[in-house]
Amino acid sequence: MKKIFVLICCFFVTTTVFALGSSESNDVPAEYEISGTWYDGTPIITGSDGTEYYLASETTAYRIYDGRQNDKEGNQYQYCYDAESDVYIPMYGKDGDLEKALKRKTTEERIPYELDHTLIIPAGVDSIAPEKIFFDNISVSEENEKYAEIDNALYDKTTKTLIYVSNSLRGSFEIPEGITGVDPYAINLNNQFNNGKKICIPSTVVHIDLDAFRHCNGMDIEFESINPNADFCLVDNILYDKDYTTIIYIVPWKSSYFKGSSMNLPDTLESIPEDFADEVGGLSSITLPAKVKHIGDRAFAGDHFETELTFAKKTWIDHSYKRITISGDLPSTLETIGISAFKYADFEDGTITIPSSISRISDTAFQGIIGVETLDIPSTVKEIGAGAFKESSIVNITIAEGVESIEKNAFANMEKLESINIPTSVKSIGENIFEKCPNVEIEIDESCPVYDKIKEEYGDHIAEDIDWL
Repeated sequence: MKKIFVLICCFFVTTTVFALGSSESNDVPAEYEISGTWYDGTPIITGSDGTEYYLASETTAYRIYDGRQNDKEGNQYQYCYDAESDVYIPMYGKDGDLEKALKRKTTEERIPYELDHTLIIPAGVDSIAPEKIFFDNISVSEENEKYAEIDNALYDKTTKTLIYVSNSLRGSFEIPEGITGVDPYAINLNNQFNNGKKICIPSTVVHIDLDAFRHCNGMDIEFESINPNADFCLVDNILYDKDYTTIIYIVPWKSSYFKGSSMNLPDTLESIPEDFADEVGGLSSITLPAKVKHIGDRAFAGDHFETELTFAKKTWIDHSYKRITISGDLPSTLETIGISAFKYADFEDGTITIPSSISRISDTAFQGIIGVETLDIPSTVKEIGAGAFKESSIVNITIAEGVESIEKNAFANMEKLESINIPTSVKSIGENIFEKCPNVEIEIDESCPVYDKIKEEYGDHIAEDIDWL
């Protein structure tokens, strides 16, 4: 047995489907090392560049990919996914010939794999990762003790929990009566295919995971009725958890229900998902709940439009914005503000108070905002992201001692900006942070680590110290 093991390990991997080298060598080549073993004890070797290879037999090794590739002859590999080890292994079988799949039957029985766009789950599989699979069809071995397939959807063996709906859905999908739960990523459909689809949920469902509809957008949901014992609730076409702390899914309205309207979200809400305003459709104004901790990317972002106009044979570009009006201060509980969260927003009260719980102002978080003249950035903020306030109408900005970095274009294209200070705590700045700010006066001490760079690029805008003695 030891001799066979040495022979296997000595092989040299040379191509995408690798023919292993001479059996006369006694050592694994220097550029490779054994980094682990598969279920059946077969070695996985790793090259000096970190690439891993699965030794399928004494004469063949397969590179482990996350995706699809073609070999030199143009044959496409298909990949089986192992959720426990979080890797894919190349599989032949594009022509349905399972003999071209992995040679070791014990391994083949214990990992799900793809064949002709079908997710095949053999008898021994007891773990999958729904968030990583996108298949048109599902096939489950009758001997499998954990999973069951009904009408091309995956359920647990008791058929009480929906685990995965296949991408073959073209119209409506009815979750069978008797199903009580919907697992994470169960309705995991590609965004581009969501529009026009409908999921019908029976009254027997009492649990919907917070991530059940992750990656879905524009797909309709129809409830037979909501079970009084359910851990979710539906209000104004928004699906919440039962405590109204998290938005699970926003059900689209064909008539753009929210178009031109304002909205009051529950005061208990702690998280607002990315693209929230876009998904509710046409939201014009909102008051943020007092307990919100997280605001996702582009949650309240407006849109920038360019329209080509022609008059008297002259053509020019007219710039306009679709803005969302934000009422009231940012919640004091706020911990994260996503990328472009308030891009082009209108702050009705004329102020922004950055909560002390914020450590980073994300990229383009407040790009192009209007309605704010004065902004104070507290010492708890350590980073100001790229383009954070670019194109905004702010006039005066005060940055507290404690901020350490200001990334590129953070205050660029702010034509109304008149005054700003750079505290001595700032250790690094990006390019063009004050690009096209013609009226800005910069207050900065010579002891500041970035003084020389500011002076080199914006020396004419540095405020002069005046001695009145």
